[in-house]
Amino acid sequence: MGGGYFARRVIPELDQDENLELAIYIDDEKQSTIPGKDNADNYIFDRATCFVNGTEDASVTISWDSEAWAPIVKGLTTYKTRCDLYFKIQRNISNEIIAQLDTTGACPTVNDNGTVEVTNFESTNGYLCSAPDDYGTSYYYRGNVENNWVKFAGYYWRILRINGDGSIRMIYAGDASVMDALENKEEVLKNGYNDVRTKYTQIGTSIYNEYWKKDNVQESVNSYVYRDNVGVGYMYGNRDGIVEGSTQSGTNSHSAKTTRYYAKEYTYDVATDRFTLKDPIGLLGTEVTEDYIGWYTLGSSYSSSSNSYVYKVTSVEPSDGSSAAELGYSYVRYGTTSKEKAQTNTNDSTIKEYIDKWYESNIKGTEYESYISDTLFCNDRSLYYTTPNEYTNLGYGTELTAYRWYDYSSSRGVTLNCIQQNDRFTVNDELIGNGDLIYPIGLLIADEVYLAGGYTDSNVAYYLYTGNSYWTMSPTSLSGQDAMVGTVSSSGFMGARYPAYNRFAVRPVINLKPNSLNTGDGTASNPYRIEQ
Repeated sequence: MGGGYFARRVIPELDQDENLELAIYIDDEKQSTIPGKDNADNYIFDRATCFVNGTEDASVTISWDSEAWAPIVKGLTTYKTRCDLYFKIQRNISNEIIAQLDTTGACPTVNDNGTVEVTNFESTNGYLCSAPDDYGTSYYYRGNVENNWVKFAGYYWRILRINGDGSIRMIYAGDASVMDALENKEEVLKNGYNDVRTKYTQIGTSIYNEYWKKDNVQESVNSYVYRDNVGVGYMYGNRDGIVEGSTQSGTNSHSAKTTRYYAKEYTYDVATDRFTLKDPIGLLGTEVTEDYIGWYTLGSSYSSSSNSYVYKVTSVEPSDGSSAAELGYSYVRYGTTSKEKAQTNTNDSTIKEYIDKWYESNIKGTEYESYISDTLFCNDRSLYYTTPNEYTNLGYGTELTAYRWYDYSSSRGVTLNCIQQNDRFTVNDELIGNGDLIYPIGLLIADEVYLAGGYTDSNVAYYLYTGNSYWTMSPTSLSGQDAMVGTVSSSGFMGARYPAYNRFAVRPVINLKPNSLNTGDGTASNPYRIEQ
């Protein structure tokens, strides 16, 4: 500590000026030197007052250049001038959180390759763990955590993790104006609260992916995008051709005495997205033999029927004269013809469009927008480590494809590293991310649920349980004819996968810039906040 310090001794640019003296204060306590710019205590300039010949003089002003870390003085005269500069130590809540890192051995094991071995759910204890991510090291909350609350932009959030770039990743947990007015607020904000009726913890519900778009405009034919591999995408490519599935998708029965129509060829009308049979013939179930393998059918008793798909016969178990013939089939549709095309980020999914509209209405253009970081969201469309029976893992059109989260076995390890850059959704960052987002907002991933305490068993006591099923952005497969995406179930387990046409709760995820939060203790009664 000590007395005031002459400017010429701390700022070389002012060495020749004998008329200016600086007095330095940190949190109103006098110091002997100006604090360093890169000091871990995170100093910020607060205010300054100048005196000429011992009297406060507003004609002499001093401001602080945070980039150069030096004062800018205006109105300086030949008279003796002293300026008092006041700094504050800004709380670094991220560092405070990281300091809570568990040292008892409770955290899941991190493998040499950076994956994490999660072998069970966590419902009893709450603690902080670490794992590698695309930026460095993430520090994530796990279990029955009660000190990861944030109040930001008029909403409650729960911190998922401190990302490797220092940003703070958090998931939506409710409208503060609604929840703060509740008589049972304490009950509602407690882990384990069943929100199935009140639905405080979601912004609404949405289908994950519904209708095809072209160049991000919905096609007029209203055909379903979830019948193609693109349906698992947070964004996806335009469809570009007819695709005949190369493996059997399912079986169908043709009753012995019922006539259905078959043909060697089909026609397709792109304007209506409809297939019709070319020169069809009517067959009873008893007439369908293995000779018709490779033929096409709509499964209809009308020769002029049309549909957005056609079946290709892949196997036949003939009728015995009274029983139905059993036909194996693959789907023929107009869709994407390559994995690269399917995973081109041209069109917004239904749920992305829903989330973006929420951002536009609640964050965009507000004072809070400047605090949000362009940190990636992972729509992991990398393939499963092996190809299941009857799957091709080609990743386009109607090809049966297993993505990384095809099953929920943790044997291959949970990871916070997003394997494909094309799946790392960002707004402007194209060094690590893909730069394809409009707004820096997304969804939870299955890996984060596992790390947070979810598993393939029910868990109603960890901080991500709400009593509602809600979407992640982790694809699982194209199975049968449906694009499947993972959800957190109503009982809290991470093992549910549903066709993208289902409607579930939506809980957005955002990232705050490092050091944004500066007050609060993270409890529900005193959440972390930004105090300006």
